Amino acid sequence: MSNPILKELEELYATPDPQVRVFALIRLENYLDDLEYPELDKLLALALRDTDRTVFEQAKRIQALAHAKGISRFGAAAAWPIFRHIDPQAVKPFPRLKDLNIEKLKGAAYDLLTPSVLKLHTEAIKGSDAFQMDRVVETLGRIRLPQSLPVLAHLAKDAFLADRVVGALAAYQSPEADEIIASIAEDSSNPVFLKATEALGKTECGRAMNCLEKAIHDPDPRRRRAAALALGHSQDPKVAELLMAALADGTEDVTLAGVLSLARLRIARAADHLVKLARNSDSVKVRATVAGALARVQAPATFDYLQLLLDDPDPRVKANAVESLSFYKLTSDQALRIFVPGLRSEIPRLRGNSVLGLFKHRYSQAMDSLRQMFKSPDRMMRRAAAYCAGQILNADTAQLVTTLVLTEQTPEVLKAGMNALQRYSRRESVDVFMRMTTHPRVEVRITAMQLLGTIGGPAQVRELNGLFRKETAPKVRAAIVSALGLLAGPTAVTVLGPYLQDPDDRVVANACEALHEANNIEAVGNLKPLIHHRSRRVRANAVTALFSLGDVKVIVELLKMLESKDQKDQASGLWALGAIGEDLRLASLEERLLLCTALNDYYRKVLDSASLSGSRLQVKGLALPAPPAPPAPPEPPPPPEPLPAPPGSTPAPESHPEQAGAPDQISSPPVGVSQIPPEMQLSPLPPGGLVDASVMAWYPGAIPLEETEEQILTWEKFLELMNRDPVLAGEALAHHTREVPADEISLYMYLRALKELESPDLEAAVMAAADRAKSYSALLYFLARELKERGEMDRSLALYLQIFRSQYQELERLARVCQEVDRTESPQILTAALKLLSAFSGLIQGLDAELGNFYLGERFLEDAFHYLYRVRITDPADTQVTLKLAYVCRKRRFYRAGRALCKAVLTSTADDDPDYQRALRILHDIKNKEERERQREEDPAPDERFML
Repeated sequence: MSNPILKELEELYATPDPQVRVFALIRLENYLDDLEYPELDKLLALALRDTDRTVFEQAKRIQALAHAKGISRFGAAAAWPIFRHIDPQAVKPFPRLKDLNIEKLKGAAYDLLTPSVLKLHTEAIKGSDAFQMDRVVETLGRIRLPQSLPVLAHLAKDAFLADRVVGALAAYQSPEADEIIASIAEDSSNPVFLKATEALGKTECGRAMNCLEKAIHDPDPRRRRAAALALGHSQDPKVAELLMAALADGTEDVTLAGVLSLARLRIARAADHLVKLARNSDSVKVRATVAGALARVQAPATFDYLQLLLDDPDPRVKANAVESLSFYKLTSDQALRIFVPGLRSEIPRLRGNSVLGLFKHRYSQAMDSLRQMFKSPDRMMRRAAAYCAGQILNADTAQLVTTLVLTEQTPEVLKAGMNALQRYSRRESVDVFMRMTTHPRVEVRITAMQLLGTIGGPAQVRELNGLFRKETAPKVRAAIVSALGLLAGPTAVTVLGPYLQDPDDRVVANACEALHEANNIEAVGNLKPLIHHRSRRVRANAVTALFSLGDVKVIVELLKMLESKDQKDQASGLWALGAIGEDLRLASLEERLLLCTALNDYYRKVLDSASLSGSRLQVKGLALPAPPAPPAPPEPPPPPEPLPAPPGSTPAPESHPEQAGAPDQISSPPVGVSQIPPEMQLSPLPPGGLVDASVMAWYPGAIPLEETEEQILTWEKFLELMNRDPVLAGEALAHHTREVPADEISLYMYLRALKELESPDLEAAVMAAADRAKSYSALLYFLARELKERGEMDRSLALYLQIFRSQYQELERLARVCQEVDRTESPQILTAALKLLSAFSGLIQGLDAELGNFYLGERFLEDAFHYLYRVRITDPADTQVTLKLAYVCRKRRFYRAGRALCKAVLTSTADDDPDYQRALRILHDIKNKEERERQREEDPAPDERFML
């Protein structure tokens, strides 16, 4: 159906008077929430081509306001987070994103945000006081991960959080979230079932209409009212009949809700019902509400009835009738007859609506009445005058409002004048607003700075810089910096650079925020040092800005804020996490190509590190093959084929069969609530551990944990030999791998030596080792990358899957160890284990290091040494790991191995390095322990004098 309001606005805009065209655009602004983009664009397209500068600037302001509200040519899809399933057709309106793989961006974003989100999930499910849960709900609602839906559904049971949860779920705009809202609406015991009922009208849930149809006939009037309000947002054909039936409801609140919903939907055939309702009602509230609604439900009968309401004894009804008649198409004679009597009224709202109605028909008379309102001794009349001036934006009203603000003493009138000033966008008003920068009231100066940032130009940059040097109020100085960011645009880096060193944290924070909006890669160098700023707000803004510019590594700093014990730091971290989630909307990504490029690069890096799609929460996407039936008793395995020795000694082996059980492909189905595995919902660990026993039986075994000191010394000799003579090391390792084929660490070192020597035998060795590798992640990663480079994609993916199997096994073992530990003696182990399991449910390459650190912290020295030594073999240059190993050797009395590890640190670091000094201290401790043990062996009998 045609929109009568839009039709009237088009007729207004067709007039030759530019003042009336501006008035038409202001009317358009009042109905932004009720317009679709095609309707809005139809009028704005004309206004943006207008030759009058005032009309053009007003159109630009409304265009920016509509964009901020999410009204754009992209439609509702512009607000979609990339985490949800996106139909390829939905990306077509985004020309800059069409060349990018949205699934890669999604996978990278999952991998980056998973640790933070899982931490929030864990704390929410545990019900701990580590975070302020209302902020957690707000953050999850801004990020909108599908995996957060079960957590939000759980939090909806909390009476203090339920209201926020419904708002967060409504922001999802997804079928799964809509189903949860419907469930809450149907549960009358839930404290927010009425708000959930109202939210149902904006959802696309299949059972929403049935639920609302039942609710509109519910005995509880509160539910009937909520259903009537919800129906005002629905496009179902049944809505009109249900709402017109609600008009006959005996409860006034339900009737008023039905009137408002009929007006919102502009159901023309409801006009007679609304008029009949008002005629037969003695309630002033009903008549006033119907009078306001008839502005949208227009018909000949409604026009006649509104004229009758001009004689209503209640001023509220008369004021609403005048306002509604101003939206009808009137002749000049009709306008004078309807609006001129109201100019003499002493009722502020009635007089103000009369001024606005007469403005487009007789400008001079309306302005004379408005000037008298500004001079009135009645503060409410002056307040109404300020509102009217905010609707008539021109040079005359700008002068009136500015005079009011500069001279007014009443706070509520002053606030109304400032609100009106914020609607101006005329460059001609800059000089007028510059006078407000010296106003004695801080809030007026702040408004002046905001206005100058909106309507100023290059000349105002110099003036605002001068004002900043003179200003002493902290809030005004911060507002000046925000205004400079708006004026500078992409060149904000140059303008705002000096303010990043300001001693006032608010100034620095606003400068960071402005650089975030500028979207200029040059700002990275300025923002990088601020992630360690003393102010939590500055750190949060810096992290958000750097992430939007493609620096995805700042997520580490965000995690530090979330793990802080200070709740204010946590609150800033939660805000930053939500802001990052908002940057991952389709419309935001369209403008942030640097972020898109960084996510693409990160995806490739994660894929090479065997995280596949990178979506830690999407573990089901791995599509593990079903475990086979129980096999017959296994036969002894055949002896492994010998690996080739160093260059030129052994020919390449024959071709090898494919690995048994390797999947043909890795599938990543769309993520939904039903696909979230139980362990991803962070429920308590089952008795059997993380993974089902039948699946665990299918995983390959890990190498034994019990390293001997002789093995450690052997590996250390290999590492030293590889640095001194790679050829000789290769020959020694080749011999060792033939003698001890189960030693995967030596096999990894041998392959690495072949690669460093650029040996032609590397390919044959990789092919032979690919079928023998079992659980050492570094070896599996090495083989998978080499196979990928040689085009063996199926075998490479099979090894990646094997990495995931082995890492699942390590997590399973950790879960079992923690379940078997004595809880009374070590209660902290369970908490630490849950944290570690939650953080690594997605399985990443650094699992060995994290497990080693965990076991070391819990004093499980043997397990700690096992995992940390595997990390040392992967990266011998990591002195931190080597020192931890030396410490464990001292504790386990592996003195020779401890000395060897300390000497490795001493030879690779400078004398002034802190790690050098730590190695010396460990060597000294080893020497002292050996001497004490030697003394005890030489004199084992204790002194009897001290045994009484």
